[in-house]
Amino acid sequence: MSDFRPPDNDGAPTGPASPAGNQPTAPPGWHPDPWQPGAMRWWSGSEWTELTSAGGGAPGPISSRGLSDVGEWFGTLFRTIINRAGHIFTLLMVTLLPANLVALLVAWMSIRDITITDANISTEQCPTGFNEIECALEVDIGGWDNSWIIPIALALIFFFFMYLLFNLAVAHQVHEALDEPAVPWVTSLSAATRALPRYLGYGLLILVALMVWLFAVTFAAALGGAALFIIAVIASIALAVLAWIKLSFFTVAAAVAPNGTSPLKASIAVSSDGRFGAVALRLFLLALSGIALSLGSQVISVPVSAIVGSGLNQDLLTDLTDDDDSPAAFRVGDLVDNPAALGISIVLGLLVQAAGTGLQGSGAAVIYRDAGGPARQKPTTVAAATEL
Repeated sequence: MSDFRPPDNDGAPTGPASPAGNQPTAPPGWHPDPWQPGAMRWWSGSEWTELTSAGGGAPGPISSRGLSDVGEWFGTLFRTIINRAGHIFTLLMVTLLPANLVALLVAWMSIRDITITDANISTEQCPTGFNEIECALEVDIGGWDNSWIIPIALALIFFFFMYLLFNLAVAHQVHEALDEPAVPWVTSLSAATRALPRYLGYGLLILVALMVWLFAVTFAAALGGAALFIIAVIASIALAVLAWIKLSFFTVAAAVAPNGTSPLKASIAVSSDGRFGAVALRLFLLALSGIALSLGSQVISVPVSAIVGSGLNQDLLTDLTDDDDSPAAFRVGDLVDNPAALGISIVLGLLVQAAGTGLQGSGAAVIYRDAGGPARQKPTTVAAATEL
């Protein structure tokens, strides 16, 4: 529900007229502002919002714009990333870095005192007192403290939410930077925080649809035999590719689409109206760029590892792979002789992955904007308006 209060309710219509009549039943979109002649105001479908565009400069429908050519798109993408690198890096530092550090710290403290002993299990059935993991590994695992289950769960939840916030904030930051004025990182983080509930809500719908499809494939395999199962697998691959193309803009749509606009529909619409092939090509190039970024990161990670070390106890690792010299028992904490170095290596790898994720989100934001995807207009004529 919008907090917008119109300047004057007297004599103003309650909503825009629908194409078929004069009742306020028009769908969400930009309509002539009833309070400011010559301006446009966003109608959520049920009420006016504070979002305006002076001079009737509202974007056209998504089908009215074509995509820029690939070269221009790549140029815009990397220019924007370079120009906003400081803000994107700050977003990474305040979201993913603390999430990674908390997760690593909790994981390390929970497993460092675990002791693994060679149990010489030779029977096919697990002896009494051994769990399935111990039986499969032919070891006896001791020293685990069940009190760490809740801290581990909380750390994973914290990491999950910070990861989503980072993706939403980067998409918002890049999208907003495409049209001046750009916004600071804190504005993007605030917008991401407000967008998170609907992002999770629609994401849950996508997850439910995926589970239903997997159930249908399993059911087909059980009833129809191998032939029907193969058909279902092929259909699943095709559907997965289609879903990847159609839903690649879900994050940016959730971050920038006006209230009352479904980010799911907005994402699907980007590759509609004859743009499917062009969008698929750009997404494929984005994927290749992400792979190149991952490979290029080795140029940085190798010398860093050479300087700080891997952090692992190489002597113990060598002994564990030698059947003759393998120790009868060892403590998990003994596998690490320099926790700080190991942490640096892991965090570096995670940050490289985050950079790849940020690249994907940034590229999607540029495509979304070029395709005319619905977005909140930066308030220009309502003094009390604030960015949603």
